[in-house]
Amino acid sequence: MTKKYAPLICLILAFFFPIILSGLLYYNHEHFNLKTTNHGVLINPPLDVKNLWQTTYKNQWQIVHVSKNNCDSDCENVVYTLNQIKKALGKNSERVSIKNVTASGELLENKIYLVDPAGNLFMYYADTSNPMNILKDLNHVLEISHRA
Repeated sequence: MTKKYAPLICLILAFFFPIILSGLLYYNHEHFNLKTTNHGVLINPPLDVKNLWQTTYKNQWQIVHVSKNNCDSDCENVVYTLNQIKKALGKNSERVSIKNVTASGELLENKIYLVDPAGNLFMYYADTSNPMNILKDLNHVLEISHRA
């Protein structure tokens, strides 16, 4: 009798096993220490920064560099690097704007923040981070958002 139902049991397991496994991974992901592909630090939940500064760039992703009150030579180098990152985006460069703002209570200085078009600050980097890592993350979010 078990040999008779063996193909049916295997078929049922082949169908339900991936569903059960994906559910376990989804609800218990913190126990598995799965590596993420982003290079920046994710902010969970994202911060709503629409009203933090005057938004003149609607429907654009923003790279925001937070500096001291006056932009010194280090700050100018970071802003230059961010503009190079924007150029490296190629056809997607018009979807991104660069902003340099002064430090406030909500944002720490010497950080680079990524803000989505809805005004949600969702990731940050130290301003000494490798620009290629910022470019990779930005390309990834622009690709994903373009599909949506």
